Amino acid sequence: MQQRYRELKALDVELIAISIDNRLDAESIVERNRLTYPVLYDTTTVVSRSWGVFDLLRDSVAAPAMFVFGESGRLVAAHVGAHAGDRPGAEDILTVARHFMSGLPPPMRADPTATAVRSSESPTAVAPTAPAATATPAADITFAESSDLALDFTLPNAHGGEVTLSDYRADKNVVLVFYRAFW
Repeated sequence: MQQRYRELKALDVELIAISIDNRLDAESIVERNRLTYPVLYDTTTVVSRSWGVFDLLRDSVAAPAMFVFGESGRLVAAHVGAHAGDRPGAEDILTVARHFMSGLPPPMRADPTATAVRSSESPTAVAPTAPAATATPAADITFAESSDLALDFTLPNAHGGEVTLSDYRADKNVVLVFYRAFW
């Protein structure tokens, strides 16, 4: 993703990665891969659990997942992997961003069964429901027609400080990626 990060930034899209790694491991990943985008660590798994992606694959980590939000903070597209390698690639993410930014219709098949889970903390915040184990391949990204806001969170950043998702509302489009140390 780092090689394509400039292209996302040129589209006014911020990439935010989340891992359940501890601080030292997250910092090591950033240094080793020379990552310049925010890499957040969710060591308590509170965010991964609230987003419905923790332990979906029965391996005690977050499933690979991608959620795309417009400037309003509303969900535009999502994909939750059915196995460890089932994740959109950089080109898939750029395709979604380009189409969304240009106002074109979704480039991939929409999933009419897509639903959302309401947060018990806020009636207007949602986290996408994780698909069953028979999820579609990474190239088949679900496009949402939700009017609900993304579930907010604040997590520490491996670059220092903290990142709060809602800080990007009315300012940036966001691609949020739950990753497994190979992004």
